[in-house]
Amino acid sequence: MFGWVIQPTSFYLKKKADSPAEKITLVRINVEPTMANGRKVYAITQQWESGDEVVHTSRTLHDANDFSTVFHETWWKRLGYRQLLISPLNGWTSKAH
Repeated sequence: MFGWVIQPTSFYLKKKADSPAEKITLVRINVEPTMANGRKVYAITQQWESGDEVVHTSRTLHDANDFSTVFHETWWKRLGYRQLLISPLNGWTSKAH
């Protein structure tokens, strides 16, 4: 199996075209084919860093046949909690991750 690492990138906010960049954020995204619940899936993981801390993470599994989302877990520091979505279709359970 092979995987892809999307080149780390950054984004920032600007209030006006000639204003300085604010809230610069480094984003890392990895895409990797793998197996979950005996099926081929694509696992996409993200990590966002702002300043010297992680502000967002996520892991999403997409069915390799139709790219439907079968599992999604996300965390945002500003929200202070983790959210989880598991598709009950075709036997997907929390074991998918």
